[in-house]
Formats: sequence, C-alpha cells, structure tokens
Amino acid sequence: MTSIEAGVFGFCESLTSIIIPENVMSIGRNAFAECTGLKRVKIEASVPPSIIVDETSIPNDESTFAGVDKSIPVYVPASSVEAYRNSAWGQVFSNIQPM
Repeated sequence: MTSIEAGVFGFCESLTSIIIPENVMSIGRNAFAECTGLKRVKIEASVPPSIIVDETSIPNDESTFAGVDKSIPVYVPASSVEAYRNSAWGQVFSNIQPM
C-alpha cells in the first residue's frame, strides 16, 4: 500500500490513533476528516507523505484531516522532525514530535 484513499476513514469518530506505514507516500482528501476521537498519529515514513491542506474550500473543508484537533501529537522518525514541520504536516499540526 502506497496511498490511503480519499475519505476512507472519514467520520470515524471512534478512531483514537493511527499508524501510517513507512511505504505510504500520499493520503487523500478527507481520508481522516471529522475523526474527532483521534488523539495521536504515528508516521513511520522518513519522507512526509503528501496530504491535502485546503482550509478554505467552499462549501466544505476537504483537507485530509478536516475537523481533527490540530494540537494532537504527531510522532515521526526523529531524523525527519524538521522535514515534517516544514511540510504540509506542519501547516496542519502544531505538535510534531520525534518517536
């Protein structure tokens, strides 16, 4: 698996954590939208997978993590923290941490 398709986990309010395997290179629109129970994300990839950042979409936000708390911890490989902070992930999440 190299991608997580659009909307696949959208509106899954009982989802509390996710682990994104290292071979995932892209995550689609609304893949985790409105997963309001999400408390942490762990990403095993050294290179940040591409995500959709679309906070101004009208009529609805179609970003990968629309409606998810932007302060939850996102754990990434220690050597890649800056790469994630400087990518779209850093635009979405404010709490990127080393594993």
